[in-house]
Amino acid sequence: MGGTTSAATCPDTGASVRGLDAAARLERDVLSLHGVTGVLYYYGTNDLPAGCDAAQIEASYREVFQRLRAAGIKVYVTPITPRPGYTDQHNRHRHAVGTFVSKWNSCGGTCDGILPFDQVLEDPVRPNSINPPYDTGDGVHANIAGQQALADIVSLPMLAASARTRR
Repeated sequence: MGGTTSAATCPDTGASVRGLDAAARLERDVLSLHGVTGVLYYYGTNDLPAGCDAAQIEASYREVFQRLRAAGIKVYVTPITPRPGYTDQHNRHRHAVGTFVSKWNSCGGTCDGILPFDQVLEDPVRPNSINPPYDTGDGVHANIAGQQALADIVSLPMLAASARTRR
């Protein structure tokens, strides 16, 4: 769902997506479904331009991750992916969230692992941009080749382990 954020508290969230943050959607989109054993959490890119800072994003991550783990669902997260138009302050917050995600390779013990989507999509020449072969042209969304590149780094043994350890 385009334009949604992880945090409900982003001050510049558009009216059309207000109330569709990750925590608000969690029950409907994940917890009410049968057989979910793992979640790949890919949020944060919209939070920064919507005015959220690293602390708000990290708090929303912790809330969602706690609810998922309490339900016996493993949580895999990616650092915030590059986006042109990020200000220096956005990039500071992006870096802080990335540090949180990478801490101990487990979000400081709040998630089960990380997937480096940020590194897969990053343009080596312009690190605030998606690598041109992976860009839909809007600088924000990965095209089919980019989606395939992301899928290629998802570990099948990781997914299988999630299925085997379902409580």
